[in-house]
Amino acid sequence: MTYSIELHYDSNIAQDHQIKLLDISNALQNLQMAITRAYLYNKYGTVWKYARTSKVSLIESAFLVNLDSISEGGFRFKVNGIAEIHRTIVDVMSRSLDHAWEYIMQEGVNYSFNLSRDYEAYIMGIDTNNIIPMNYEQFLNTPVQNIERNYGERSVSKEFSQIIRPSRQGEGTLELIMVGTDTKNYLFDQEKSKKFHDLVKQKKLGPPVNYQVRVTRLDLDHKTAIAANIHSNKKCTIYFNSDAEFFQIRDAFAPDIILHFIGCPIIEYGSYDPNRGDLYYLRQIVDENEAG
Repeated sequence: MTYSIELHYDSNIAQDHQIKLLDISNALQNLQMAITRAYLYNKYGTVWKYARTSKVSLIESAFLVNLDSISEGGFRFKVNGIAEIHRTIVDVMSRSLDHAWEYIMQEGVNYSFNLSRDYEAYIMGIDTNNIIPMNYEQFLNTPVQNIERNYGERSVSKEFSQIIRPSRQGEGTLELIMVGTDTKNYLFDQEKSKKFHDLVKQKKLGPPVNYQVRVTRLDLDHKTAIAANIHSNKKCTIYFNSDAEFFQIRDAFAPDIILHFIGCPIIEYGSYDPNRGDLYYLRQIVDENEAG
């Protein structure tokens, strides 16, 4: 049995059975990233942020490319595999696409997000004692309402959002044909492609958590901080609502100081990596009794 992932470009994207080198090179790169993440998701049950894959895993999960550009209707290329691992990889991809497809086929779904508005609501809740921040261990062991899916599903969907970019730009349609346990077809025109992209890039702030980190680097250009969580010993990126908060941390920065602060996990497309996921800074904890 052959398992495959096929991309079918049509209309203006593929005039005279040709497409831009940039489009196909980007598609191949993002498709390989999606395959890698689906492989890791299948193997470990999750995908962690900034995950790397060993050479052995890349060989085990490798698909072969079949270019069939002179087929009727546009430009096609397909990647094939015959092993059981190829079937499971395609199935993981199809499940990720299915969940997003259900949303974009609905009318009236709001894809907008506003982290500053979430920030202000949490600050008000903390100031009025209506919200009590959790400690880190509580957060790890407490189901969070806005976290609806594994981070691995989001990481696969993010790559497909880039693959379908030509259709999002209004250049034609792109059909994805996935042959795993079942055969699935997803036809993206400009409207569906935009909805898919907006859905996958959605972000919300999760509940406030007391964090303890060691700041290792400050990025003055983007006003972000790279920090190591002292509980997980994993690095994450901290974002700030204003320059004033960033400079407050900058002025107190020292590599050997542990920063205690209240922050929110940034939930991306209903998913979060609890060890390496991005954080949104709320306020520093000065009184150690607040740290829980």
